[in-house]
Amino acid sequence: MSQLARSTPRLAWVSWACVGLLAGCQAARSPVYEWAAGSGGRRALPEAGGAAPPRPATAGSGPIAPAAGNGGGGFGGESGNDAAFDTDVDFEWSQTLPSRGSCAGAAFVGGFTCTFDNGLISATQGTIVLELRGPNEVQQLEPSSGALDLLTDPAQMISLGLPMDVGPVACVERKLTGQVPATMFTADQVGVGFSVGLTLFCAAPTSAQGTLSGELSADGQSLTGEVSLMIGSCSCRGAFDLRAQR
Repeated sequence: MSQLARSTPRLAWVSWACVGLLAGCQAARSPVYEWAAGSGGRRALPEAGGAAPPRPATAGSGPIAPAAGNGGGGFGGESGNDAAFDTDVDFEWSQTLPSRGSCAGAAFVGGFTCTFDNGLISATQGTIVLELRGPNEVQQLEPSSGALDLLTDPAQMISLGLPMDVGPVACVERKLTGQVPATMFTADQVGVGFSVGLTLFCAAPTSAQGTLSGELSADGQSLTGEVSLMIGSCSCRGAFDLRAQR
């Protein structure tokens, strides 16, 4: 056998080895793709020793990835850092909002005027003292005591004291409503002059009653409103203005 014939198998083996080596090098440099079922395209497989890219979630393959636009951890289709919140939701906590930080209990003290409807008796006046406690767990000021003093004889400094029943005052609505229960009195309690005027024009009354309504100011420092009294057949009404004493 000639030298050329003996070397042919060896050359062929070397040639195929080189071809295989070159193919391996080329494969290392070129990415290999696989078809990603259900994803609508292909994706590159990692090189040897590299981290695998995330696979699309499929049934039975583990947790389902958030849908596009859901953002995982966000609200309303936004990402966790760009979460969109409902701006229509309104939480009012009266003790922390600007200008409402003083919704707190206090003694509200002030005066009122009361003009008689028949015009035959001069207008009178008086004082109101109302004690409110709180706020409680539902953000209301609860009344603890209240009294209305109707000045009937300024010269003698005689006044008729009347009790008041007042409902709770909500810190948000800030409305005040109450009543003056029917209270009996005698001529001595209102003074001679007032008693004579009531006898002449109001059918000799022996009791008084009434209502009041008002509003707590936004800063919680005042209560203002209207008071209405019925004394016999005569009625009077007027405004009151009470200030917080803390």
